[in-house]
Amino acid sequence: MHITTDSKHTMDHSIFISYANQDSDIIENLRDHLHTFGINAWVYSLDRLLAEDTWSEIEERILASRMMLFAVSRYSPYPSNSVS
Repeated sequence: MHITTDSKHTMDHSIFISYANQDSDIIENLRDHLHTFGINAWVYSLDRLLAEDTWSEIEERILASRMMLFAVSRYSPYPSNSVS
C-alpha cells in the first residue's frame, strides 16, 4: 500500500474505524487528517444514516470496508476476564 500527499494520486481505501463514543472528538480529527491523504474513513458519529437500523448499518459498513481500525483507549469496553 502506497500513500502519497500528492492530490492527484490518492488512496481509495475505505476504512471502518471502531471506537468508544467518548473518543469521538479524537476520531473525528483522525478522519479529517486521513482525508487530507485521500483516505476515506467511515466514522459513526459523522457518517451514520439516522433512518437506518444502527447495527445493520455498522455491519454493512464493516463488510464494505477494505480495512478496519480499532481505536483502543481507557474508554474501550473489555471483558471482565481479560489479562491485565
